[in-house]
Amino acid sequence: MLNYIKNYHPNQRYAIVLLSALVGLFTVACQPKPNAAPKLIKDSVQLKYPIQAYDENIEGKVLLRIYIDEEGMVQYAKIYRSSGYDILDSAAIEVAESARFRPGRVNGEIQGMWLTWPLVYTFDRIAEDTRKWKQKVRAAQYSASRDQSDAQYDLLVYYRGMARKMVDDRNVQLNDMVFSVCLSAVKSQWDEYKHDWPLSFLLFQDFLTRYPDSDHRKTAEDYLRDYLTYEITLLQNTPFAKETREGQNKQKLLQTMVGFLREHYPQAGSS
Repeated sequence: MLNYIKNYHPNQRYAIVLLSALVGLFTVACQPKPNAAPKLIKDSVQLKYPIQAYDENIEGKVLLRIYIDEEGMVQYAKIYRSSGYDILDSAAIEVAESARFRPGRVNGEIQGMWLTWPLVYTFDRIAEDTRKWKQKVRAAQYSASRDQSDAQYDLLVYYRGMARKMVDDRNVQLNDMVFSVCLSAVKSQWDEYKHDWPLSFLLFQDFLTRYPDSDHRKTAEDYLRDYLTYEITLLQNTPFAKETREGQNKQKLLQTMVGFLREHYPQAGSS
């Protein structure tokens, strides 16, 4: 037809343009409408690492099967492949039930559909990047100040991550990061010792000072007692020259920590 128009139609230029446009529209109309799987709305998900699993060094991957309806809501969630740990599997189901998605499409029409969704639980290494750790702590502190239990939980996990790092690394310079996020009322009590010994327990004292009525108070108290006891025991068994200024500071720090433990946790029985 195009050759016929070129050779015989008196207004062939305009006819060719018209014919090309019609062909283009016909082609687009005949193309199948796209299919699309549901797409996660990332802001709707908060992957909570169960503190018990964190303490017990439990990691794992949970593979879920979830059904997402036309509104993007998760209507059903079940374990497709277990992590091997009930505590992680249960946490993954809770995450899935609160997640939101952009619904899937079949031939351009919104439809509910099943989706396989992996959730990976690995230890938060954020304490290895102190800049990011501080940013996350600040954000959690801001949210937690408005009595948000979830944000307080997040903050406690971030504090726990840094405390573990301090126990492993024994790097006294990490005290600078700890002091940068703690309340003045807390750090003033320990400021003179910040260059002498890793003060991992300070983070939990800060948490309890900020949120005395927190739902996570008992966990924070356990952490404070345990980390304080650990540092006392380690300091008691670390030789240092008591006649030197450094030795005198460490001796004074030991006495201060023991006094703090006896005052707040007399049942701990530390000497």
